[in-house]
Amino acid sequence: MNSGTFLKSNEAVTYGGIEKPSAFGSGGGCSTGGKGGGVITLKAIDDVRIDGLVSANGNPDGSNCGGGSGGSIYVDTDYFKGSGMVTARGGTGNGTGGGGGGGRISIVHRVSATFSGDIFADGGESSTDVNQLTLQSTTASSARYTAASYGDMTKHSTDSWRAYYFDTDQWLQATLSSPKWITRVATRGHQSYNMWVKTYKIQYYNDTSTAWV
Repeated sequence: MNSGTFLKSNEAVTYGGIEKPSAFGSGGGCSTGGKGGGVITLKAIDDVRIDGLVSANGNPDGSNCGGGSGGSIYVDTDYFKGSGMVTARGGTGNGTGGGGGGGRISIVHRVSATFSGDIFADGGESSTDVNQLTLQSTTASSARYTAASYGDMTKHSTDSWRAYYFDTDQWLQATLSSPKWITRVATRGHQSYNMWVKTYKIQYYNDTSTAWV
């Protein structure tokens, strides 16, 4: 379905094959709706290894029109390897526009799969589902050029906090003004250099037991 076409309630249904998906994602409901995701097919006699990102995500909504739905990803191989990410997610809605539906991902491996990464084909959120937290304060184990407060990505459009030391003992701590539900954590690397955090763990402080969990 092209962007600019509205769907009736009985038309907005799940479509596309499960075993060998090949359908494009559909666009959002009007002219500024997000475009649907594409179609990706990977076939190899020996193995397919994914250490980066393979994405057929729908685009986010421009303004009150809905995010595009995810496309299709089909992998056919003997050995499926890697530690990257495979996604066919729906685009985020904006204003009164809802999120796009999730796409289709099918991975066929005839011998074995040692892939340890992430696979997502979930629907996009609406704008009312997403709220950035206002942080009371931010502290860190160390900082290189930019202070710990830059760990809050709302502080600056491109720059971000970086630890001074390159080891596994570095941390960033955010303090909230009141109890909140946290559903997602986003990270951002340096705007000019190949500097980013690839893996991390999340802990929270329980005021009742006075301990990190």
